[in-house]
Amino acid sequence: LASNNISPSQQPSRLNGATFIAIPTASADAIASFIWGSYLKTTGAHGAPVS
Repeated sequence: LASNNISPSQQPSRLNGATFIAIPTASADAIASFIWGSYLKTTGAHGAPVS
């Protein structure tokens, strides 16, 4: 990402609304899990696909 060197302390407006880029990596997994869970609910699936 060209924006990966933007520090969270910089003004969010520079991200053009994409403030999620500034979210600490520690929260990334939680967000991914939330999105994945929402996807499963939307598709009616009950678990992750078996690889």
